[in-house]
Amino acid sequence: MANIPRDSGLAWVLIQHMAPDRHSDLAGILGRKTDLPVREVVENTPIAANHIYLISPGRVMTVNKGVLLPVSDGDPLARRTSIDAFLISLAADQGDHAGCALLSGAGTDGTIGLKAVKEAGGLTLTQTLQSAEYDSMLLSALRTGLVDREVDICDMPGLFTDFLVHRRPIAREVEVGDGERLQICDILRKAVGHDFSGYKSNTMDRRIRRRMQMRGLSSLSDYVEHLMEDGREPSRLFRDLLIGVTQFFRDGEAFVALSERVLAEILEGKTEDDEVRIWVPGCATGEEVYSIAMLLLEKADQLESVPDIKIFGSDIDENALHVGRLGRYPQSIAADVTKERLERFFQREDGTFVVRPHVREICLFAQHNLLRDPPFSRIDLISCRNVLIYMDSALQKRLIPVFHYALRPNGILFMGPAENAGPNQKLFTEVERKHRIYRRIGESSRLPDFPIAAGDGKERGRQKHKERGNESRARNETQHAAQRLLERYSPAHVIVDSDFEILEASSGTGAFLELPRGRPNSNLAAMVRSELAIDIKSAVSQVLTTGKKLVRSDLTVETGQNRKHLTLSVEPLPADETGRPLCLVLFQTGSPVVPDTVTNERRRGGDDELIRILEQELQTTKERLQGTLEELETSNEELRASNEELSSVNEELQSSNEELETSKEELQSINEELRTVNSELGTRVDELSSANSDLKNLFSNTRIAMLFLDKDFRIRNFTPPAKPLFRLRDHDVGRPLDELAGRIDFEFLRTEVAQVIGTGDQIEHEVEATNGERQTLIMRMLPYRDEQDHIRGAVLTFVDITERKRIEEELASMVSELNHRVKNSLASVQAIVRQTADRVSTKQELLETLMGKLQAMSTTHGILSSAEWKGAGFEELASAVLAPFAEPTSTRLKLEGPSVELKPQVAVSLGLILQELATNAAKYGAWANENGCVSLHWATVDHDASSFRIDWRETDGPEVEPPETTGFGLEFITRSTEYELHGACKPEFLRDGFRCVLELPANSVLRARPDREP
Repeated sequence: MANIPRDSGLAWVLIQHMAPDRHSDLAGILGRKTDLPVREVVENTPIAANHIYLISPGRVMTVNKGVLLPVSDGDPLARRTSIDAFLISLAADQGDHAGCALLSGAGTDGTIGLKAVKEAGGLTLTQTLQSAEYDSMLLSALRTGLVDREVDICDMPGLFTDFLVHRRPIAREVEVGDGERLQICDILRKAVGHDFSGYKSNTMDRRIRRRMQMRGLSSLSDYVEHLMEDGREPSRLFRDLLIGVTQFFRDGEAFVALSERVLAEILEGKTEDDEVRIWVPGCATGEEVYSIAMLLLEKADQLESVPDIKIFGSDIDENALHVGRLGRYPQSIAADVTKERLERFFQREDGTFVVRPHVREICLFAQHNLLRDPPFSRIDLISCRNVLIYMDSALQKRLIPVFHYALRPNGILFMGPAENAGPNQKLFTEVERKHRIYRRIGESSRLPDFPIAAGDGKERGRQKHKERGNESRARNETQHAAQRLLERYSPAHVIVDSDFEILEASSGTGAFLELPRGRPNSNLAAMVRSELAIDIKSAVSQVLTTGKKLVRSDLTVETGQNRKHLTLSVEPLPADETGRPLCLVLFQTGSPVVPDTVTNERRRGGDDELIRILEQELQTTKERLQGTLEELETSNEELRASNEELSSVNEELQSSNEELETSKEELQSINEELRTVNSELGTRVDELSSANSDLKNLFSNTRIAMLFLDKDFRIRNFTPPAKPLFRLRDHDVGRPLDELAGRIDFEFLRTEVAQVIGTGDQIEHEVEATNGERQTLIMRMLPYRDEQDHIRGAVLTFVDITERKRIEEELASMVSELNHRVKNSLASVQAIVRQTADRVSTKQELLETLMGKLQAMSTTHGILSSAEWKGAGFEELASAVLAPFAEPTSTRLKLEGPSVELKPQVAVSLGLILQELATNAAKYGAWANENGCVSLHWATVDHDASSFRIDWRETDGPEVEPPETTGFGLEFITRSTEYELHGACKPEFLRDGFRCVLELPANSVLRARPDREP
């Protein structure tokens, strides 16, 4: 591990759940690895730079203004686990100066805290799964999709140093301009299909700087170039921009108000024939969707007839929606969801909480872009919380009418604490100001055109093209001056198409054109002044028809207080890209017209001049009249054609109406068929649900490990007993089996699966499960066939026969032991018979001796059989053998010694020895009269308990004298002790009674009894 520089300015805080006595070991390891001091946490002490702090198990610590503090009882963080509480406070206190790394651990602690650090702009790391002893915490964090990198522990210090120290000054100096931001948004739109140009600049800039830090780039232009070159970087920036700040019942008081003020009203009067529709845009990983679902189901319990409830959760992040669809959340949600709701709406699986099916069925998740896709309709409640805060005000104003359109009359809009519908007072009225609950008012608004915010990029392309044109004109001053000269000294003009629509107009046309009444219109015929209308329309029509230039210099027009001569020039232009003919209309004014009277005209030119002027006016009037007549005839022709077309259209409409009537009847018939099909599908779905339930119960209750594999050795399904064999979790479906660290060899499994799939034959044999205690299973492998009887994989079943194998081995051992014991017993009987026959003189004495020996052997064998020949307790053996001579509870027999257990091979010999001692006592010793007593004492002796001593003592019997020769009984006891038990026999003939002490090796005689005291 690379050492962290002492001038790095980093403060390290490590939360440990190990035992406190291991802190010293950990402190030593971390001190050597990082070359930094390691200290225990001291309350109310500022976090010093370049230190590592250890927090004891069970302590919930928070950070406030750089000081470590224990959480107070009233703090909402007190309900959270220690790691989550600490990281949440760290993110709130340090913002993008924070960083966290989750290491190996069980459970799901840390997931919520990691999301908080990521939202604040900090660095999030996890240990690699391959190097972790326990991966539950890591898997829970990775499922959020918010982990920046999976790295080895030794690489973490360097990453934290780079991110939080070396690159921090660079990031602070970077200023993101509007041009660069729009360029990055354009790259994102092309790469991921979503437009972020309407997002707030602060949010965009913070995420851009964070990605620059992650990539080690100090220049914004370098990052833009990196975005264009690296195809993966846009998606990474996209993921950073989509961090969903959500949790169950976020802002609890707001959800209480929603339940009491809104949901009860929505459900009021509803029956099973009605439908309740709720939309949650920007739902992220689905916590808010399921929160509303739980509230609705609780309210629905109070209804006699429950309506059909549908909750639509939408987001542009498909990965987040996948988490919502699975409905699997870490155990840390227990801080936000009450115990009663957890038990009712969730079930525990693999250390996580999974939404129950009846809740999941009413929640639908779909990818949906608020700015690009039309909204859902007929909605009773829209819960859009903490989505609009990322958008600028202009975009927010355009989205509020979308929500108004989507809601039913009197529908409810539920917004976040930093959002409001204030700028749209005509669309919504306040229901609850504090918790941002609004009611829809007014008539249905018009749905805005989509995309709302330049999602297709066309408008931005035109804007950028215009900006480039402006920049080009600014750079070329000569061209700009020429353009101004043309605008100042060129005549007023317009360009029109064949429909008289004005396509372009110059300045100065106000003397000839005027805005008509009513709705604005750009048609030349509607805008031209009435005194010029006939002449201009006639001239334009003639030029469009003949394609030749036309000039009229006999027109006049009023300009202010004067009338001026007007020269009208109409020239044809090349057709546009669609083939429409175009023409240019020029308006050029001359000198003012002098208002001469007829008398003045006569004075200046006489009657001839007057006649010429009148003739000219008459000719102009005739031409205008002729044009008007032609236009009238054209209009009449057009009206006749239109009348004929209308008649034809009317007939077609009548025919279409008849067809629609027929189609209506057909649709009614199809509708009935669809109802029937829908009913059948509903029945099928119910049957499928029942079959799935039966199958699930079959899988859960058979207690047979079953594994379903496809042709690619990927997991299709498995039963719960298969989980420990292959270390499976529910989310492992779809993964290759050999990627998991199972307890069974996968190499031969893959070969045999391929053989079964290829041949369709069954394979069955025993397998051994390793890693831990030994386990033996019968593996049966069969082909997996679909409905067409095609082999699509293999089904593996594993039956645990470990106990059966153990019993078989024990039975074999017992049979072998029994054979050995029978042979030894027969050999002992033969020896006893032979020795007894040599020493006795009568048959009766022989019979009594043999009967006694056989009785002792029988008793010993009975005790050993009841203990499955594993051993026999010495006290139990002595009591059974001596019972025919004296009851152990009587005063004539005293048994005293610890609880010890004899090995089976010595129990028979000791039983015969005790029987021989008892027989001699009954014939010649203490039990020969009425007052004699025998005491039997046993114990382990020596400092290491290596010797086992048996002390037989007779008192109050006949007077004893040492025999001249050794008798049969004493000789039998001595020989058995020395040769069979490898011990020593010490007989003593005392005046007050006989005593015999047997010294035996404890390790050869005694069996270990872990369940008893030695």
